[in-house]
Amino acid sequence: MPKSKVILKAPEVREKELEDNVFGYAYQDDFEIEIDPRQDSKEYLNTLIHEMLHCILPDLSENSITKMANIITDEIWKKRYRRIAK
Repeated sequence: MPKSKVILKAPEVREKELEDNVFGYAYQDDFEIEIDPRQDSKEYLNTLIHEMLHCILPDLSENSITKMANIITDEIWKKRYRRIAK
Protein backbone atom coordinates (compact mmCIF):
# COMPACT_ATOMS: atom_id res chain seq x y z
CA MET A 1 0.00 0.00 0.00
CA PRO A 2 1.45 3.41 -0.94
CA LYS A 3 2.15 5.87 1.84
CA SER A 4 -0.01 8.98 2.16
CA LYS A 5 1.59 12.40 2.12
CA VAL A 6 1.39 14.11 5.53
CA ILE A 7 1.97 17.82 6.12
CA LEU A 8 2.46 18.63 9.78
CA LYS A 9 1.75 22.31 10.21
CA ALA A 10 -1.29 24.35 11.17
CA PRO A 11 -3.26 25.87 8.29
CA GLU A 12 -4.41 29.48 8.42
CA VAL A 13 -8.13 29.51 9.23
CA ARG A 14 -10.45 32.36 8.19
CA GLU A 15 -14.14 32.68 8.90
CA LYS A 16 -16.21 33.74 5.92
CA GLU A 17 -19.89 33.46 5.06
CA LEU A 18 -19.97 30.97 2.18
CA GLU A 19 -22.64 30.10 -0.37
CA ASP A 20 -25.56 27.82 0.51
CA ASN A 21 -24.67 24.23 1.40
CA VAL A 22 -20.93 25.02 1.57
CA PHE A 23 -19.52 24.90 5.07
CA GLY A 24 -15.80 25.14 4.41
CA TYR A 25 -13.00 25.10 1.85
CA ALA A 26 -9.45 23.83 2.13
CA TYR A 27 -6.92 25.49 -0.14
CA GLN A 28 -4.29 22.79 0.07
CA ASP A 29 -1.62 24.57 -1.99
CA ASP A 30 -1.81 27.68 0.22
CA PHE A 31 -2.50 25.74 3.44
CA GLU A 32 -5.53 27.92 4.16
CA ILE A 33 -9.07 27.16 5.26
CA GLU A 34 -12.27 29.18 4.97
CA ILE A 35 -15.07 28.16 7.29
CA ASP A 36 -18.61 29.50 7.53
CA PRO A 37 -19.20 30.78 11.09
CA ARG A 38 -22.99 30.44 10.82
CA GLN A 39 -22.88 26.72 11.63
CA ASP A 40 -23.94 25.39 15.00
CA SER A 41 -21.19 24.35 17.40
CA LYS A 42 -20.91 20.68 16.41
CA GLU A 43 -21.16 21.35 12.67
CA TYR A 44 -18.46 24.01 12.97
CA LEU A 45 -16.18 21.60 14.83
CA ASN A 46 -16.75 18.89 12.22
CA THR A 47 -16.12 21.27 9.32
CA LEU A 48 -12.94 22.62 10.92
CA ILE A 49 -11.58 19.11 11.49
CA HIS A 50 -12.65 18.02 8.00
CA GLU A 51 -10.90 20.91 6.26
CA MET A 52 -7.80 20.57 8.44
CA LEU A 53 -7.57 16.91 7.47
CA HIS A 54 -7.69 17.91 3.79
CA CYS A 55 -4.64 20.12 4.36
CA ILE A 56 -2.71 17.72 6.58
CA LEU A 57 -3.53 14.56 4.58
CA PRO A 58 -3.96 15.84 1.01
CA ASP A 59 -3.86 12.40 -0.64
CA LEU A 60 -6.89 10.98 1.18
CA SER A 61 -10.24 10.63 -0.54
CA GLU A 62 -13.24 12.77 0.37
CA ASN A 63 -14.93 9.67 1.80
CA SER A 64 -11.97 8.88 4.08
CA ILE A 65 -11.70 12.51 5.22
CA THR A 66 -15.42 12.61 6.01
CA LYS A 67 -15.28 9.38 8.03
CA MET A 68 -12.21 10.51 9.96
CA ALA A 69 -13.69 13.94 10.71
CA ASN A 70 -16.92 12.36 11.95
CA ILE A 71 -15.07 9.97 14.27
CA ILE A 72 -12.85 12.73 15.70
CA THR A 73 -15.76 15.17 16.08
CA ASP A 74 -17.95 12.60 17.85
CA GLU A 75 -15.22 11.71 20.33
CA ILE A 76 -14.40 15.36 21.10
CA TRP A 77 -18.13 16.11 21.42
CA LYS A 78 -18.58 13.24 23.90
CA LYS A 79 -15.96 14.93 26.08
CA ARG A 80 -18.21 18.02 26.11
CA TYR A 81 -15.99 20.35 24.12
CA ARG A 82 -18.07 23.18 22.67
CA ARG A 83 -17.52 26.31 20.63
CA ILE A 84 -18.14 29.47 22.60
CA ALA A 85 -19.91 32.12 20.55
CA LYS A 86 -18.09 35.43 20.15
